[in-house]
Amino acid sequence: MIDDRPNWISAPLCDQGGRPGRVPKSHGADRSLTFIPLMAVHFDAFKAGAKSREFRPLGPRWNLNTCTIGRAVILSRGYGKQSRITKRIVATEVTNAPAPEFVKIYGEGKLCLAIELV
Repeated sequence: MIDDRPNWISAPLCDQGGRPGRVPKSHGADRSLTFIPLMAVHFDAFKAGAKSREFRPLGPRWNLNTCTIGRAVILSRGYGKQSRITKRIVATEVTNAPAPEFVKIYGEGKLCLAIELV
């Protein structure tokens, strides 16, 4: 069977010295990591595999130009350094129908960026 997965699935998410930071040049034009702090309940859902999509308000920080397909993402349980997992962006979508938690935090009628992660 031929393995047709994209090369980035097995790409290391660290520098040559094994430290988190930048992805090697060969893994895409946009090599910087995106940091996403999460509430504990959402971080735990990502860690358990129950959640694969994160919603962020559309704006200068979160948009289709900054959240590109293949970009590495660090999900953090809050802002601490103890609980972190690394994922990759596989799809993005601008939507006005976000998750209920998004509406609870940011209010009705806001556009958001849905970020699909693996």
